[in-house]
Amino acid sequence: MTRVVATGDILQSRCTLAQIRATGDWAAALRGPVGEYLAAADLALGSLDGSIQDINPPYLCVPGTNLSSPPEVMAALTLAGFDGMTVATNHVFDCGIEYCGSRAFLQTLDRLRAAGIQTVGGGRDLAEAMAPAVFEVNGVRFGVLGFDDVAAMDLEATASSPGTAPLDDDYGEERAAGEPAFYRPASELGVERFTSAIRLLKAQVDVVIVQVQSGTEDTHVPTARSIKALRAAADAGADLVVGNQAHWVQAAETRGPSFIAYALGNFVFDQTHTPEHTQGYLLEATFHGSRLVTVRMLPYQIEERYRPVFAAGALRLKILGDVITASQKLPVK
Repeated sequence: MTRVVATGDILQSRCTLAQIRATGDWAAALRGPVGEYLAAADLALGSLDGSIQDINPPYLCVPGTNLSSPPEVMAALTLAGFDGMTVATNHVFDCGIEYCGSRAFLQTLDRLRAAGIQTVGGGRDLAEAMAPAVFEVNGVRFGVLGFDDVAAMDLEATASSPGTAPLDDDYGEERAAGEPAFYRPASELGVERFTSAIRLLKAQVDVVIVQVQSGTEDTHVPTARSIKALRAAADAGADLVVGNQAHWVQAAETRGPSFIAYALGNFVFDQTHTPEHTQGYLLEATFHGSRLVTVRMLPYQIEERYRPVFAAGALRLKILGDVITASQKLPVK
C-alpha cells in the first residue's frame, strides 16, 4: 500500500509570516500532528501559492496581495517531508516590496529543488514547466503534473521564457475579453495540450496525479470551467486530480476509477474574512499497487493565522459537510 497526501494552498507570507517569526521557530507552521502526518506519508504533495526569495524583504502583516516569503520558511516544508510541490499558481512571481520580474520565481524553483522537493507546473521555459515529476514508491511509478488557469494568461511559460504551465491551449480569447481567464466560460477553455500531456505521462508511469489551480474564490461550488478541466484530466487517465484556488473547500467526486477534489482549502495562510478561509482538509489517497483503493479527508482549522490543527467534533463534521453539500450540486455527466 502507498499513501499519498495532498494539501491546499501554502502561503507563509503576510500575517502568517509575522506570526511564524514571532514564535522564533521557522518550522512552527507545520510542527505538530499535522506536519507529522504529512511526514509519515509515502508521497506528500503541496501547492505553493507564493514565492520564496531573498531578493527583497517581504511584506509582513499589512493589507495587500504580494505573497512572498523569506528562505527560512523552507524549514516547515522540509520538516513536513514534502516530496513534490506545484508552482502552477498565481503568486509565484511575487517579490516583496519591489518588482523583480521572474527572479523570485526562479529562485523559488531553485530553493525547492535544493531541498529535495520536486517541482511541477513551472520552469525556465514551457518544456520544463510542462514536465512531470516522477516518484518511484514501493515499486510503483507515480507521475505528477501541475497546471494553472488563474494567472497563466499573464505568467505562462514560453519556448524561451520562464513561467507556469498553462492549462488552456491558447489564452487569446480570454485576453481579448479583458478579464481573468477563470471568469471566462468553459467553452473558451481548450484542453487538447493538457489532456495530451496526461495521456503521454500515463503511458510512462503506473499512476498519474494532476494538480490544477482553477476557478473562483470564496465558494464551495466549482465553476463550469473548473469542472470541464478536472473531469477532462480524469478522462485522459489521471488517477487522482487535485484542485485549488478557492481558498475554501469545494466539491469532490469519483469519475470512473479516478477521484477528483476541486479544492482542499487554505493549508497555511492568514485569511480570516470568513470561517471557511481557516478550514480545509488533507486529502489522503491510498493505492494498492497502481490501483486507487481508498480516499480519506482529514479536516483541520488554521489557528492563529498560521498553524493547521486537526479538527474534531462539530467542526470536523461541518467541513466534511461543506464538501458533501457542494458535491451534490455537481452536474451529472
